[in-house]
Amino acid sequence: RPMVLPGVLAVGLALGALLLGRKIKGNAAGGGGTGSRKRKRCDPWGALVDRVVVLPSPSTSDGTHPRSLEGLRYVVKDIFQITGRVAGFGSPAWLESHRKPASANARAIYLLQNAGATGVGVTHMDEFAYSISGENFHYGAPINPASPGRVPGGSSSGSAVAVAAAVDKCDFALGTDSGGSVRIPAAHCGVFGFRPTHGAVSATGVIKFAKSLDTVGWFARDASVLQQVGDVLLQPRLGNRGGPEGAHQELPKKLFVLEDVIDLCDTKAQCGVAAVCSALETEFPHGTISRLDLGQHLLLLCPTLREVQTRDGGSGLDALRVCLANIMGREVWQALGTWYAARPFSEDGDTGPGVRERMQLASKITEEQFTICTKARAEVKVALGVLLDGDSDAALVFPTAPSAAPFLESDETTQTAWRKKTLAVTSICSLTGFPQVTVPLTDDNPNDGPRGVSLVMGPGRDYALLRAARAFSEKIIATYPEIVRAETKRSPIVRDAERVGVSSGTTPSETSGTTPNAKRAPARGDTLGEPLKRKGNDLFKSGDFAGAAAAYANAIDAADKFASSNWKSIVLSNKAMAHLKLGAYASAEEDCTEALTLNSKNVKAYLRRGASRSVSGNYLEALEDFERALMLEPKNEDAKTEITRMKNILGDAQQIPDFD
Repeated sequence: RPMVLPGVLAVGLALGALLLGRKIKGNAAGGGGTGSRKRKRCDPWGALVDRVVVLPSPSTSDGTHPRSLEGLRYVVKDIFQITGRVAGFGSPAWLESHRKPASANARAIYLLQNAGATGVGVTHMDEFAYSISGENFHYGAPINPASPGRVPGGSSSGSAVAVAAAVDKCDFALGTDSGGSVRIPAAHCGVFGFRPTHGAVSATGVIKFAKSLDTVGWFARDASVLQQVGDVLLQPRLGNRGGPEGAHQELPKKLFVLEDVIDLCDTKAQCGVAAVCSALETEFPHGTISRLDLGQHLLLLCPTLREVQTRDGGSGLDALRVCLANIMGREVWQALGTWYAARPFSEDGDTGPGVRERMQLASKITEEQFTICTKARAEVKVALGVLLDGDSDAALVFPTAPSAAPFLESDETTQTAWRKKTLAVTSICSLTGFPQVTVPLTDDNPNDGPRGVSLVMGPGRDYALLRAARAFSEKIIATYPEIVRAETKRSPIVRDAERVGVSSGTTPSETSGTTPNAKRAPARGDTLGEPLKRKGNDLFKSGDFAGAAAAYANAIDAADKFASSNWKSIVLSNKAMAHLKLGAYASAEEDCTEALTLNSKNVKAYLRRGASRSVSGNYLEALEDFERALMLEPKNEDAKTEITRMKNILGDAQQIPDFD
């Protein structure tokens, strides 16, 4: 096995790096890259590839009791079979070699027909569904209604766009999700998205992509429609929501906030988690919201996942991403490889370059490599199930996507960074098959598009999750702009980096925020590490916060065991400020906690830990830190401002204590 593992990592990392493909030319809907086939637009947003009407089944009632989806309109991704039509699979080459029309509708469409819904169109998708961007080499990208200059997300791009723009007055849309193809476009287009428990909704009549990952998901503009559709699609396999078969539908009673996912995300995405914690403080009282480093938790419990973990110190989430890439690649080749290999794809555009490269890599994944990742997935599913199954009624909370959608035709470096982080997040439910709902979030200044925040529950808890989205989403959506405004204004701690941040001065009071009377004990380690600390200060002032954090870490390593506690506390506090500027709030909190164990009077460590905790929604803990800072420095205006801000958020606007 040690001989096999490097191959697992190499192929998995390569597939992960290519999942979105090369830079695509000609992204306007209906356009394409070199060698592309142009398609005439069916709608102004480029969401539809075909206007096909699928009428509801004849009603057997007298009209006094309308069916649950009566009067609602929907569209479906071009991967579902519709009677008399050939599904295009996002590929002109597929259409050319698959001429026989479907003889029946996909099972999911059949269920919608029986519930009274009317189909009004077929939507755009990424080629072979092998992408998460929404950009198709042949047909371009649908226009993202929430942020027209950015990708809509894929591969169910057209379905998300159609719902966001209400194309042809559609109320909801069907998509599929293997690696994030409903969740990511939902987040980037600003709509609700639901990926059910794997196998909870029939995939009969859907083109196979990766059999152990494929799910039928759906989009809607509001949570009530999302739930209505779920009641129809989930019923055959999960039973009626209101009946004894639809058990396990209680709302979650405990939340796990995933710190390592938050660390991957930008500030606005992180604000989504803070909005959940703030908006639902009544539903989740003190002690029911916990923080969890999921990657580390899984590495501890899953020996095969540790085996897959990248040799250069990659995180647990990185290991999940590698497993996803390998399992997906192997199963895609099993489903499509025979057809793909038999057709002489040319270099002039029969397939997009990214798909061609990914298919080549997929063909090289061995059975042994696939087995290792499949075993790791089984361990992960058990470990995560222990957290979410049984009587716990717990849910995971984390941002759906790590950042804003990339701009159309972004450079490869930008796309690679985005997709790497995105797949690390989506791999959690893709591998376990657990249900995930995405709640859309927009703020007052949506120039970079919407964000999404996700709730995840255990397998079969689909009804509970849809109910939670309906019960909680209105409050979360209303709270989100307030959280973003607060972070945009930025607390004085984050905003004033020079005064509250690092300094190149040499006294502890200038650099650490400790009280003026705190004395520095001379130590040989301080001298060894001081040049690197100064380098960190200079990098911070130049705006290179990542470089500054690395320099401070190197300073601590250079000083090693010879450093005085006070000096090391100062450097850790400076490192925390750099992490705050990078948005790595969990890391900033860790730095401050360690700094305070070395010097319990480090005022700036309290202030910075309070700042990191407040962004994560841990307002009570943040308040305690700010009050401790004020006790040490009674005239500290930053502490006073933050105490007032925390109490306003907590609804406890009492007079600030006077510690003079």
